[in-house]
Amino acid sequence: MPRVSVIIPAYGRCPYLAECLQGLQSGTRPPDEIIVAHSGSDDPTEALGAQRGEIKVLHFPQRLYAGAARNRGAEIATGDWLAFIDADVRPSPEWLAALIGRGEGGSRRLVVGSVGTATSGGYWGMVNWICEFSEQAPWHPVRRQVGGASCSMAVRAADFHRAGGFEEAFQPAEDTLLFAHLRAAGCEQWFEPRARVDHHNASGFSAFRHHQDRLGHHSALIRQRVRLPGSAATKIWPVALGLWLPRWLLGVRRLLQGGPRWWLRAPLYLPGMALGALIWNRAFLFQVLSPSRPKGE
Repeated sequence: MPRVSVIIPAYGRCPYLAECLQGLQSGTRPPDEIIVAHSGSDDPTEALGAQRGEIKVLHFPQRLYAGAARNRGAEIATGDWLAFIDADVRPSPEWLAALIGRGEGGSRRLVVGSVGTATSGGYWGMVNWICEFSEQAPWHPVRRQVGGASCSMAVRAADFHRAGGFEEAFQPAEDTLLFAHLRAAGCEQWFEPRARVDHHNASGFSAFRHHQDRLGHHSALIRQRVRLPGSAATKIWPVALGLWLPRWLLGVRRLLQGGPRWWLRAPLYLPGMALGALIWNRAFLFQVLSPSRPKGE
């Protein structure tokens, strides 16, 4: 059995962190060590120090982006594999076993898991989830892919360090860049639906609008840095004007792949998805027309 380190970036109060840790420790394949890389207020070191010995806590008073927190955890990790999960998700019992099992099926693999919902967050929370995570929905089959989410992933430690880890100036999209670097270095990227986490969605229109704006901005930023699907739109700005439509249609297709349950619910979410695609497209276009650098650089 390979040794596995699970790394959790955390910031501030982290109301769902205890639930995440409990899920990891009670899973069918418990981690060999858990590293919580926490920043900001509400230092959890004392509270978590009283728990089982495989939990290590790194605390930084200044806020760290998630990629930077993950890198700090990876620096002290001792596992052959590094698995990453977020503090606002609940892992399924087979989450880690499914990730590592799929990873061990090939010589060099990056494995990303599926993302369901633990808390809906109301209408806008669910629309936000659909716009961001529908590619990782649990109903999709095992397959090779390009996308993914760092709230449910695993990679061999040697490959992670060889690729340079997460680019710390980016939040979000630091995972998309890492995945691109790993694929360029020769890793196969696989989607494993059995490695499921359930996400606690934020509620309210304001959180939805802000998140879609950030996703659009950083989607253009990373496509100006590495070649990915859609990179041509960052060089020919008129092409960027209409990206919202294929983005919306792709989200609709992924939603309908969820079967009859989602066919009945889809009409409710389609208008919100269209608005999310437009907000995303606006931010993407602004970055194309007036290029900026990540705030952390």
